[in-house]
Amino acid sequence: AFKQLKNNWLETLVFNIRMCIGDLGKGWFDINEKNFKIYEISKLNRFMELVKYRMQYTLRLLVENTLQVFISLVETPCWPCLSVEDDFVWGEDLLNSPFMGQAAPLFSLQLRMDESGAFYSTTPESFAEVLLKLFDEALTQTHQIRQVHPLLLSNLRFPPDLCLSSVGLLAEEVCNVRNRFLLAYEKACIPLRAYAKEFDVHVNLYSLIISDYIKNYEIDSKTAAEVKEDISLHHRLKRSLEETLPNLIFIGPFYVQIDHLRVFLINKRQEIINKLLDLFSARMKQSIEDLLQEYKNVMVKLAVKPESIEHIFEIRDWMETIPMSVKSLEETCKRYLLEYDVLDHFWYALGNEDFENKWEAIGWPLRIYQQVDVADKFLKEEEERYYKLQLNDEFTLNDRIDTLTTQVVSMSGYRDVSKTHEYTQEIRKVW
Repeated sequence: AFKQLKNNWLETLVFNIRMCIGDLGKGWFDINEKNFKIYEISKLNRFMELVKYRMQYTLRLLVENTLQVFISLVETPCWPCLSVEDDFVWGEDLLNSPFMGQAAPLFSLQLRMDESGAFYSTTPESFAEVLLKLFDEALTQTHQIRQVHPLLLSNLRFPPDLCLSSVGLLAEEVCNVRNRFLLAYEKACIPLRAYAKEFDVHVNLYSLIISDYIKNYEIDSKTAAEVKEDISLHHRLKRSLEETLPNLIFIGPFYVQIDHLRVFLINKRQEIINKLLDLFSARMKQSIEDLLQEYKNVMVKLAVKPESIEHIFEIRDWMETIPMSVKSLEETCKRYLLEYDVLDHFWYALGNEDFENKWEAIGWPLRIYQQVDVADKFLKEEEERYYKLQLNDEFTLNDRIDTLTTQVVSMSGYRDVSKTHEYTQEIRKVW
């Protein structure tokens, strides 16, 4: 616009004037006049003054009309905010804005957050400062439009700063417009700041270090019911974020984008849920593996081969305790299966290994009872085998005793002292 005023407008005026009076030659309208004193008393001077005043009048009308367009543009979106008090509090409804005017918002902002609270990508107060700077700069530029005199009367010398007079920066209408939009944006910033303040309740979630939270949660060793309640709470909080935080909202002249912060908070809440489920799944996996190891220890002990008849009775005494032990392990398994319902409740996908361990634990009691029957049958066979061995040993021992008795009786008749050495050797053999 200023390029049009400073160049095209002047060039068009000069061209049209030249076309009208350029060929008149010597006389009252000689545009080639070289004597300034003659120019001052000529009709051309009065004509040029008329051109200047008409240009200034046109420029003034343009500025005044532009002021009205400008104030309508920047102030209209602020109308819903003009009655806001300084102590305004937004409230819990973050989805709906009572400050949507008939005009579309002019400026786009993004709501962000750090450890100290919520803030905007651009400081709201800076918009009024920038508008004021642009406003004053534009008015100043209207005072830098040259007059046509130096361009048309090239043979005369004029001051280099010969410019048209425009509306002053301190003119009443200018001050009125300036004060109106400054007040409008001062008021518009009040609900904008109040809206951001409502997001301070999410600072703890934003600044939460999830790894530290999970470590502390693991130390607490909460029960399955408590874990389920905590995860349900996080689900409710996540749903609340989805339902209460908008992607965007209009506040007076501002178009506020919240989608990035909204997605970040929702994803962080979901990450906490996932980490808690992973933690509980790992805990259940370890518990099931420990339970399986207990079952395996029983199975291994059932497979032990007895080393003696006494060992058989020891194993049988221990086997009598198996039903109680298995019942205790089975009750523990049932409790673990109930705790696994926590993962099923939240549609948590178990790994293949965890799934297999879960069902393997269910089948272990039957396997152990089957192995008890096998072991009992095996022990009976071993007992019979040891009984037969014992009878054979007894028969062998009796035969040996009879032989030794005969030999001892025969030795009782030894009387020859000279054969003492031979007797000693023979007794040694018998012994």
